[in-house]
Amino acid sequence: MDPKTCLAAIIRPTLAFLGPPYAGEPAEVMLLAIALQESGLATREQMGGPAHGLWQFELATATNDFVVAGRTFFKNIVESLGFKLNPFTLWDAIAAGADQLACVLARERLYRMVDAPLPAVGDQGEAWRQYVQAWGPGRPSEGRWAVCYPEAVAALHG
Repeated sequence: MDPKTCLAAIIRPTLAFLGPPYAGEPAEVMLLAIALQESGLATREQMGGPAHGLWQFELATATNDFVVAGRTFFKNIVESLGFKLNPFTLWDAIAAGADQLACVLARERLYRMVDAPLPAVGDQGEAWRQYVQAWGPGRPSEGRWAVCYPEAVAALHG
């Protein structure tokens, strides 16, 4: 999937559904940049690894945390999308293409795990810091981020 399609078909409708304070251009860019970084928008199952979805969630570090520590607002959203709050159910659903659910989980993770407001669009360095803080990637690649983040900004303005 190309970045503009992801933004138009998944990220923007999901953020509009969530509404303020979760929506907005900073959230759009962060979510798109992270999806580009994690999956390249090319796969929902990690090659040689356990992660699922466009945002590449691992069972223990995303969906299980979401079920245990998630905020009531996000739990209600997940249930309104028709999913049970069970880590295995959520994890399997995002691998199977429940992209709106994965986007909700990604936005919740940024909301819960980042200790500052999302960076202004274009603040690549702070965006990198927040991505690393929220996702805790095993092999962080700032070089790849230097490609993915500007691509996300370009999709926003294109």
